[in-house]
Amino acid sequence: MARICPPLAHFQPVTAGEYAEHECIQQLGSALPDGFVVFHHLHAHSVHAERDFFGEYDVVVLTPSGRVVSLEIKAGELELSGDGVVKRYGAQQKDVGKQLARQHAALVASLRRAQLHPTVNHLLVLPHHRWNAADSLSIPAERVIDCDAYPELHRRILRDEFGRPRLIPESLVEIEQHLMGHFRLVPDVDRIATANAEIRQHMASGLATWVPRIEVPSRAYVIEGAAGSGKTQLALTLLRDAASRKKRALYVCFNRTLADHVGRIAPASCHVDTLHGLARDLIERSRETVDFQQEGVFDWMIQRLAAHYDTQRGHYDLVILDEAQDCKPEWVDIVDAMGHGEHQFYVLHDEQQRLYAHERFGLEDAVQIRTRENFRSPRAIVNLINLLQLTPEPIEARGPVAGTAPGVEAYATGNDQALTKATESAVRRCIEAGYRSDQIVVLSWHGQNKSLLRELGELAGLRLNKTTGEFDAQGNAKRTPGELELETVFRFKGRSAEAVVFTEIDFDAFDPATCRRLYVGLTRARTHLELVTSNRATHLITARIQGSDR
Repeated sequence: MARICPPLAHFQPVTAGEYAEHECIQQLGSALPDGFVVFHHLHAHSVHAERDFFGEYDVVVLTPSGRVVSLEIKAGELELSGDGVVKRYGAQQKDVGKQLARQHAALVASLRRAQLHPTVNHLLVLPHHRWNAADSLSIPAERVIDCDAYPELHRRILRDEFGRPRLIPESLVEIEQHLMGHFRLVPDVDRIATANAEIRQHMASGLATWVPRIEVPSRAYVIEGAAGSGKTQLALTLLRDAASRKKRALYVCFNRTLADHVGRIAPASCHVDTLHGLARDLIERSRETVDFQQEGVFDWMIQRLAAHYDTQRGHYDLVILDEAQDCKPEWVDIVDAMGHGEHQFYVLHDEQQRLYAHERFGLEDAVQIRTRENFRSPRAIVNLINLLQLTPEPIEARGPVAGTAPGVEAYATGNDQALTKATESAVRRCIEAGYRSDQIVVLSWHGQNKSLLRELGELAGLRLNKTTGEFDAQGNAKRTPGELELETVFRFKGRSAEAVVFTEIDFDAFDPATCRRLYVGLTRARTHLELVTSNRATHLITARIQGSDR
């Protein structure tokens, strides 16, 4: 079958003429073989004597030999006048012969200006009119397809194509892009990202606007929000308001990279840290040292912190716990105890991003606030999340970026070389799309100990910035110097990037843990997403999408 461009679904006929065009496009699309492209409703614009002239080509066929066949379709009756064959449109009439001549000349001139030199044929198609050779001298009978010849229109195009050599694909693409009016644009990713960030911030300001206005006796609030719903924006609003009123504020999260990000943009008077960072400070104030190379050191640190707050409370007026779905219930209690008792306590979480097998926390007296809106991810990615049914209820796509479906590249399960090659191809596609290496994050499906990519020093010619498995004296993970960040889906929670390559995706069933991990990875991209999946994961994803379409 020929390819129809744009897809016929975009063409909804209304008039008799449009129905004739629709029928003609359908006939050609089904009757012409692969390699032919059927265009419809191509806009024409030419300039003569400093005047603009606009028109439209009904149907244009691009053949494998590079021949361009323009079809002017005239439905209904034609009339003869002293000037030749005319077609009436209400009170106006058009000379068909002159129209064909102008269109042919304009099309040829347009192609020549683009330094393209295909053969250009023009045919007059009359689905409802029988043509006699004596009707007009201005239109050669050889260029007319009347109602008798119309059912065999595709054969006429194939007949004229017989014996012509195929044009090289690159040249065909040039002609196709010219016919579609394409011209090359180089996106300024920085400007686009900045503009989108401003729009997202404005659109996602709902939580930050009305949640702080809610007052309850317990002064405890649990906000469950989908990825990209504005939870971080809410936290920053609360911190800034507390700082402006000289209140003591604490922000705690499980993820070190997210804490570092919030610490850079939160007011300096606010205390921002991870739970383990707070434990380290407490231990060091007791003149003890923390050996981060010691086995079980992180559990020991939390135990020391819990013991301290079992006997006393903290002094903060405002306490915020972010990414709480990653916390054990007793950790939530520890963070709550850091307030002085009359403090406000905000717990932010998304149950669908829970990647660790902890029990759920409970705050019975807290007001529960829930939203499933996503303002960060491109709408195409949210649509994919809903097609894959990764969440119990659909996510509402509210972001400013429409986006496109993620690129998907499969690799043979267990083939390390194929995995590396597929990931490098995905990184190069991001770079070709205009993203710098510092705007791209390669995100592994696996944890640090299972990711095969962590053994590499570079990808696509770029040195990898990755964790080494060691920690500095402050408990921060050491990283290798590099231009391209490599992270795990576990460590990257709470963060996002303009372009994400989500790789090493490999699973054998859509169980709840798989759905949550996919959901987290898919929602990390603000603009562009590439997926690198094993063959078996690709098969499962395809089958699930097809099943949701039924």
